[in-house]
Amino acid sequence: VAFFTSGDTKKWRFSLVRIDYEFSNGKLSEKLTPAKRYSYLVGKDEPCHTAMERLFPIFEDDSVNPSLDRLEEAFSVEAVTNDFFRQYREKYLELKEYLELNPQFVKEANEKGFDSEQFAKKLMGQIVFLYFIQKKGWLGVEAFPKMLTEKIYKNAFFKSGAKPKQIMPYVYKKYSDGNYYLDQKALMSLSEEDETFLSTLIKGNAWGTGPKDFMKRSFDDVVKKQGKNYFDDFLEPLFYTGLNENRGDNAFYPPSHRRIPFLNGGLFEEMDGYDWKNNNFEIPNELFSNEAEKDREADGILDIFNRYNFTMAEDEPMEREVAIDPEMLGKVFENLLDVKDRKSKGAFYTPREIVHYMCQESIINYLASKTNISESDIRKFVLYGEYFKDEDIQKTTDVDGKKVFDKTKKLEIPESILSFEHNVNRLKEIDDLLANVKVVDPAVGSGAFPLGMLNEIVKARNTLTSYMAIEKNSRQRKDLYVERNPYRFKRETIRDCIFACDIEPSAVDITKLRLWLSLVIDDQIMEIDDVIMDSSTKPRELPNLDCNIICGNSLLDEFMGEKLITKSSALNNLGEYYQGTLYDDSVYQTINEIIALQRKLYDEKDHVEKNSLKRQIQERYDNIILEQLKGTDKAEDNYYQAIQKPSRPFILWQLYFPRVFKENGGFDIVIGNPPYVRVQTLEHSLVDKYKKRFSTAWKRIDISTLFFELGYIISNENGIICYISSNQFITTEYGRLIRKFFLEKKIIKRIVDFGSLKVFNNAMTYVSIFLLEKRNNNTFGYYQVNNLPFVTPNNSDFVVIKNDSLSDDVWSLGNTEIESVLHKIKINSQFFLKDIAKPSYGIVTGKDEILMFDIKDD
Repeated sequence: VAFFTSGDTKKWRFSLVRIDYEFSNGKLSEKLTPAKRYSYLVGKDEPCHTAMERLFPIFEDDSVNPSLDRLEEAFSVEAVTNDFFRQYREKYLELKEYLELNPQFVKEANEKGFDSEQFAKKLMGQIVFLYFIQKKGWLGVEAFPKMLTEKIYKNAFFKSGAKPKQIMPYVYKKYSDGNYYLDQKALMSLSEEDETFLSTLIKGNAWGTGPKDFMKRSFDDVVKKQGKNYFDDFLEPLFYTGLNENRGDNAFYPPSHRRIPFLNGGLFEEMDGYDWKNNNFEIPNELFSNEAEKDREADGILDIFNRYNFTMAEDEPMEREVAIDPEMLGKVFENLLDVKDRKSKGAFYTPREIVHYMCQESIINYLASKTNISESDIRKFVLYGEYFKDEDIQKTTDVDGKKVFDKTKKLEIPESILSFEHNVNRLKEIDDLLANVKVVDPAVGSGAFPLGMLNEIVKARNTLTSYMAIEKNSRQRKDLYVERNPYRFKRETIRDCIFACDIEPSAVDITKLRLWLSLVIDDQIMEIDDVIMDSSTKPRELPNLDCNIICGNSLLDEFMGEKLITKSSALNNLGEYYQGTLYDDSVYQTINEIIALQRKLYDEKDHVEKNSLKRQIQERYDNIILEQLKGTDKAEDNYYQAIQKPSRPFILWQLYFPRVFKENGGFDIVIGNPPYVRVQTLEHSLVDKYKKRFSTAWKRIDISTLFFELGYIISNENGIICYISSNQFITTEYGRLIRKFFLEKKIIKRIVDFGSLKVFNNAMTYVSIFLLEKRNNNTFGYYQVNNLPFVTPNNSDFVVIKNDSLSDDVWSLGNTEIESVLHKIKINSQFFLKDIAKPSYGIVTGKDEILMFDIKDD
């Protein structure tokens, strides 16, 4: 256990650092796992509730030395996550249940087409987002400095017009020291118009100086002092005018007499345009804070949030702050997705170690296939590029008293990527591939995989920036870093590379929120004279993600029995799955218009123009879709009703993501954790639709298996598909056609099987990671088992995780260090013996070990 400080004696880190040693043949191995650090940030303005609650029982008795296991439990991020989710879930249910009994809410919700579940989840998400924003010091920034120098005062006083000369001496009084001081009483007596005008005369305090407890202060002021309703009188105006309206650079917000940033993006837009000004839902103040009634046991939404430290750090598995970070928030939200009532237990989320591994492996295989650089060298770059960079940029020599990079020194980065000795430089090629990769999660949940891919892409491009700058002089280097800054990388990557769908509206909202938070993390605010690199003088507006993250059923592309997207060169979908024709000329023009409108919408800030762009995009969708519905009134009416719902009954991949298919032929990477849903829970009509679309749907299907074929359909000819999914289809009868699909397409690259390890705490099913390559390069040979012929992929890789937990050590090992064996399924299994009369085929790695097995139809 150690204490860390970086010169700021008001804040410090209380950390647990652990290093594990390995023994081999009774001797201590030289190999060490990376140090894992778990930290509490404590000190001024930092909530210490969690640290005190978890550590006090350990240290209250000096006579007892705590064990390492007990210390690790006290520093457990997972324990904090579970505790936070339990309380978050309870407040969500209280809020939802109150709304369901509120007649005014029910009336408005029915008219606008939303429900208590959606509204409660969005409201909780909005509040928690503000807790991250207040951590940045962006909320409630002082608009009027307490003191002005004579120069600043006169600059404001002598601005054109008579009004400055009236207001300035009324609000600011000159003192004997020659400075002018704010008269708070005079300020409060100004009209809203005059106060807003005053905010244009002088510059408020800098962004980042807002109170770190803005939410608590606002509740105390609105409720305790003014006796108002916190939701109706404060939160709604703050959301829909304060954070959602552009009020100029100073961003003065009259109701709070302070600065509130314009964030845009859609998070703070009214749900389905509900009339918030003329509706008072009167959510009880006690639901937000009941500190006055319960004192230290207060359990309102704000009371609970105030106890936790919210951090903007996006930690990787090896270093994690014991706090509510955006990734942990994703776990909480994903658990909340399936919570409908008090009987619900929540969904299961993908552990960050697995997300990290899958995203890296997808990027490695994508780059290796595109560049023909060896996979081992690409792997070194993706996994260790940051460490190579730190070593390589130090390889300098003195020339005329200056440090200059020495080209004669051997680089750590693989020679196939950069070598001055061999005149190899493929940095730009790799950078362009990363900047243009198209990634999709077709069942996005809480957004873990889009966030993971975003971070991997940006991390790799940041590493490339350092190598690109290695030969440049100081001025060129500065310009390069300004041009290639992390914030710009993130914003461009989200726009050009990251796409997702989900059938749950809440999942779409959560994913957007997490992407916005990721941007906020790297949005650096500085004074105008100090702006460098990725900084700006005010919080930057959030992008609109409506065309990147879409709500609907990603498994269907038909409506009322009509396939809505057919073959067209304009959509680049002339494959085996789509039949029929469209008039290419008109479609081609429409597709180009959609691409241009989507690009413009991403950065649009004006609400009127934003809504206009959305309408124009939808009109073009409609023009193409209605052509397929044959123009009948009934079909058109049903279609327009369907698209008004929060979740559409289809996702038209080629139409909704036209640039991906027109220019790229499909997605480069399809990644995710498909939902595990058995056919018994679905309507018969829906199952029939799935069986009609997917060649692998057979008998009592499991929805997760359909996502494998979907990934094949929507990926391009070199596509990578990486899922963590139930592996039950390997042995069950309903998996027969998906096994056959794998064998015929020859797309298996790697399977990581977890055996009996329960990766998802709340799920009974056992899972594997499936890494598939669409390009036909996995050659197959034949092998005899008990006189039956089997095919075995010569280039495929099978690994099993035998550890009893998902420790970080597993993911730091190389493939050769993980035992290459297969989840064993014996040939004499009762299922496989049944009805075997003819030669069968499957995938094997050795005698009596079979992965996939099927009876030939002939």
